[in-house]
Amino acid sequence: LYVASNSTNEVAVINTQTDAVESVFKVAGARGVIGVAHDPVTNRIFAAAQGTDNLVILNSADGAVIADTPVGAGALNVAFEPVARRVYVSNFGAGTITVLDTDGRIVANLPAPPTANHVSPDGRGNVYAAVKSGWSGDGDDSVQLIRPRR
Repeated sequence: LYVASNSTNEVAVINTQTDAVESVFKVAGARGVIGVAHDPVTNRIFAAAQGTDNLVILNSADGAVIADTPVGAGALNVAFEPVARRVYVSNFGAGTITVLDTDGRIVANLPAPPTANHVSPDGRGNVYAAVKSGWSGDGDDSVQLIRPRR
């Protein structure tokens, strides 16, 4: 289990068999770490930081920074999609969803007006994005389906 700490800018790795905290990594270059995902193949941790508008990729063995990529205002949530091996970051302030490869290179920047809130893979190569109507509540919240080109 990978858990982000918004107040300490850390990611904790918890063994779900024993409930023991195995590691706690400081996410260098990040402020307001709020979203976290993991790629079990590369053992990389993806941490979205709302205060610094970036995605930081960590080595899960030692917490070393592999990449630090600016993604958009208010990086809020991150999901790893294992079929296409892409990382999706919802940028609440920018109203976008940034798609990256596992090395932190941006592949696409998708519009998600007005505010992208949460992203979640379906295990079949697609990603769903929860899109909020904004602060005023005047619009409708929605779910956006993202189907990558193959």
